[in-house]
Amino acid sequence: MPGVIHRLTLILLGRSPGRMSAWHSSGPRYYSLAAALVILSFSTGEMPVPRQIEVRQTMERGSRVYRQACAMCHGETGAGRLPFGPALAGSSWLLGCPPEHLPAIILDGVCGPIPGSSAPYPVMPALRTWLQDQQVADVSTYVFRRWAHRSDSLLPKVSALLRQRTPARAVPWRIEELNKSLPRRTPQPAFQPF
Repeated sequence: MPGVIHRLTLILLGRSPGRMSAWHSSGPRYYSLAAALVILSFSTGEMPVPRQIEVRQTMERGSRVYRQACAMCHGETGAGRLPFGPALAGSSWLLGCPPEHLPAIILDGVCGPIPGSSAPYPVMPALRTWLQDQQVADVSTYVFRRWAHRSDSLLPKVSALLRQRTPARAVPWRIEELNKSLPRRTPQPAFQPF
């Protein structure tokens, strides 16, 4: 029975076994909390998982940034507003782009044709001086989750690294240039699954 309670607690707390081993050795206190979490989750029908709270908070922050910085061109529903901004909803480019491309575009803008885009020659301004790294991460996560149905979460350190790599970029990205500068990497450390 303790093994089952331990596994359920790991799931409910969203923790890895390695991080829980020291706490697990504390004995009765651990099992009391574990049992309380299991009972609470079954009685309320919801699991109080910190990861779920984190996802919800990220999506709320990303939604606010999107409404303030992106919706005027891409539309509230992501359907786009031609000729200003292409649709994000149903965008084949968004579905398959490497994770680092979206924050790079948010930071430095983009111009020229985007494969599968509804706008033939979109021009997006750079938001580097307007958005902080956390905001770039939140809005990127929001866009990927809402319209590309990707279950990843962008980390703020990616935006910080991109700022360092291209500090004096004066012109918006072109998609071909992004593909050469930020190619797809097999393990994608920029994102962590929620």
